[in-house]
Amino acid sequence: MISESTLRNLAVTAGVLVIASVWVGVRERTTPFRFNKGQLLLPDLDPERIAGIEVKHEQDTVVLKRAGGQFLVESAKNYPANNREVNDLTKRVLGIRLADEVTSDKDAYEGLGVSEAKATTIRFLDNEGKDIVVVLTGKSEKGQDHVRLASSDTVYRVEEGLYLRTKALDYVDKQLLQLERNDIAKVDVAPAGGKVYSIESPEAGKVQLAGIPAGKKAKGTEPDGVFGAATYLSFDEFQSEAEAKDLDFANLYTVRTRLEAEYRFELAKKDDKWFVRARAAYHGPRELSVEGKSKEELERNEKLANAAKAVEAFNAKHQSWVYQLGSWKADSMTKAFDDLVQDDDGRPEKVTASHILIPWQGAERAPAEITRTKDEAKALADSLLAQVVADPSKLPELAQANSSCPSKEKGGDLGEFPFEQMSKPFSEAAFSLKVGEVAPQVVETEFGWHIIQRTK
Repeated sequence: MISESTLRNLAVTAGVLVIASVWVGVRERTTPFRFNKGQLLLPDLDPERIAGIEVKHEQDTVVLKRAGGQFLVESAKNYPANNREVNDLTKRVLGIRLADEVTSDKDAYEGLGVSEAKATTIRFLDNEGKDIVVVLTGKSEKGQDHVRLASSDTVYRVEEGLYLRTKALDYVDKQLLQLERNDIAKVDVAPAGGKVYSIESPEAGKVQLAGIPAGKKAKGTEPDGVFGAATYLSFDEFQSEAEAKDLDFANLYTVRTRLEAEYRFELAKKDDKWFVRARAAYHGPRELSVEGKSKEELERNEKLANAAKAVEAFNAKHQSWVYQLGSWKADSMTKAFDDLVQDDDGRPEKVTASHILIPWQGAERAPAEITRTKDEAKALADSLLAQVVADPSKLPELAQANSSCPSKEKGGDLGEFPFEQMSKPFSEAAFSLKVGEVAPQVVETEFGWHIIQRTK
């Protein structure tokens, strides 16, 4: 049997061990190190220990908490964080290298930007919410970046400037959807109170507006802009569905991909702001056998499986939220059918042309070395035009020698372009020509005088 005195001794020993272990843990985090120029501020901190991060600057506070493999922005309604931004923050702080040991005088903190009132404070927390380390960083009155640990009085100047994001929305993943344009098969648009229409892509690279009435044609690249609105879709602000009960989601924009995924966006406008809520569905096969399949079929099956997973992830992330979109994006997703068509005047959708540009001093984007007057520029352009009219095959050679447009490196070839892409006088001339024909007069735009030949 153990005596009472032995038990007392064991209890004392256990207490000493507990105190020692706590002291060692604290000492591990707080003992100042011997300064060496270029050394890391936090050389031994394992990023895997970090379960939470707080960033505070003046009135702004960001709280990030790890939930499984994902950080959530606790200070922004626990919305999923942009892990890239969280990793960048961690990397920046753990990568702080010290240039000089400046002072241990607390009275100097304010001027160095590392007082509690002026500094940006970063707290790394463990899975119990306890501090692992607290870093205070700021700029001095001379604009130099300084840093100190809350557990130490010493202030250091850092080797490189340290820019840290201090707004909660800076850490929110604002991407709603990103699709490859060639992966979209069809877009359906149902504007509030307007005609429902579709824009289809029967094959990659080809887009066509369905249901164009007789005597009309697609208006330039307008259908392309509506079709590609969801290739990259991001938001500015967000709220819960409960907070958005007064919104009327009367507009509908639906994207169908070639991999049988459907993304549905319901849009509402209030005052001058646009809001959207999003849902997704997968319409492809669920049972994907591998027996007797070709390599191409197996590859498509894998893509279909990934599309189904993407839909599940999309709904899990977005189904409880309403997002505020930029007006220019929402306008594309709710554009009326009549805004996508125009009278068919027989003009081609696109042409291909070459030109020679002769600018005058002061013309738009004229090179600095150009000193000729407008009249002198026209005289030169007229003389070049006469040579091209006499022998159109000379245009590439004359463009390389005389043109001020970057296209001169390609013999003046501008490639294919729609009417709206070029300055109006230029397009009016180019689109009025027959293939191979040279404009009979030089054409004036804000960039100078042009000799124009339509090539396709």
